[in-house]
Amino acid sequence: MAGAAGIITKKGSAAASSLDIEKGPFQATRESLKAYTAPEWFRDAKLGLWAHWGPQSAPEQGDWFAQRMYLEGTPVYKWHVENFGHPSKSGFKDVIPTFKAEKWEPEHLMDLYVKTGAKYFVSMGVHHDNFDMWNSKYQPRWNAVSAGPKRDIVGAWRDAARKRGLRFGVSEHLSNSFDWFAPAHRSDKTGPYAGVPYDGVDPNYADLYHSYKDMPEDFAMKAAAMGRVAPDWWKLQYFNRIKDLIDQHQPDLLYTDGGIPFDEYGLSLVAHHYNSSAKRHGGLAGQEHRFGLAFLNAAHQIARAPERRPQRLGISQGGADPGLVRAPLAGAVERTAGVDVGPTGDDQGHDKVLGLACWLPGLAHEGATGQPRQQASRVARGGLGA
Repeated sequence: MAGAAGIITKKGSAAASSLDIEKGPFQATRESLKAYTAPEWFRDAKLGLWAHWGPQSAPEQGDWFAQRMYLEGTPVYKWHVENFGHPSKSGFKDVIPTFKAEKWEPEHLMDLYVKTGAKYFVSMGVHHDNFDMWNSKYQPRWNAVSAGPKRDIVGAWRDAARKRGLRFGVSEHLSNSFDWFAPAHRSDKTGPYAGVPYDGVDPNYADLYHSYKDMPEDFAMKAAAMGRVAPDWWKLQYFNRIKDLIDQHQPDLLYTDGGIPFDEYGLSLVAHHYNSSAKRHGGLAGQEHRFGLAFLNAAHQIARAPERRPQRLGISQGGADPGLVRAPLAGAVERTAGVDVGPTGDDQGHDKVLGLACWLPGLAHEGATGQPRQQASRVARGGLGA
């Protein structure tokens, strides 16, 4: 595959046609990206650990807290009202400062992760909550250096992982954020605050909750949480932010929540990621991207899949007792398994990791190489390589 990475313009805007990506063997087309194969290190890895950890971890009410706190009458809504106040006054913006990471010890945690036998570690880059966990150039107010911990979380995880010889990855869930935050633009239907808009409509916080001023009048009421309906200006912001994440932290693995988003914006990011990797490795794309067959987004279970596909098992935010994941992980011994072991809201979670460390090394080294080659080597996310 020769030449500069081209940008397709089908269904695209003038902005999309001028996206700047690293030149290299891959172009921003599905046909070009089909040629990608997963590297040996990923196909041979039996276990990877993920920290699904960010400001939504602070309340310990689930990783969709920032959205569900605006759903009137739900347990999360009630919890937020009791602890922070009504969302017309105190919203997710007021929860973010409670995510301080004061007890977070990435070096110590990574020592524990190494003891499990894990071969790679994946940090949260950004969740649907629109809060970047690195020193983000394009999200200057709502990132981990400017708010909350006041620290580059992704960078600290990266340094700790690579210091110990682990491959490093990042996960991003940003493409779903624009319509995911729609409930923040609504209001209560009953009670003393009926009709009083939540804080998501405040233009002073549009950089967190998004601006719907150019969307249909009923967009906030009808938007689907994972619908990926967004204007071109948001798609360009998505591209710029994830490209910034790739450029700053040069991950070995990039996980995207769902298929390739937004046509050429998403395709250009994948090509940029692969070409950047190729440049760092003397022309070889020795890094891995999350294309559906590499990791299936199946929270809290190993998805049933043929042909030894690598899987991702979620026990997010310190989630489950280690005993609850032993059976499904043991059943995945001939695949590659990725386990979420994010710290709890108090930034620790050591007990969960210690429990895993007691028995995972044997699993991670059983049949140590060569198991998931057939499917891990295919590019199949969003219809690629299918």
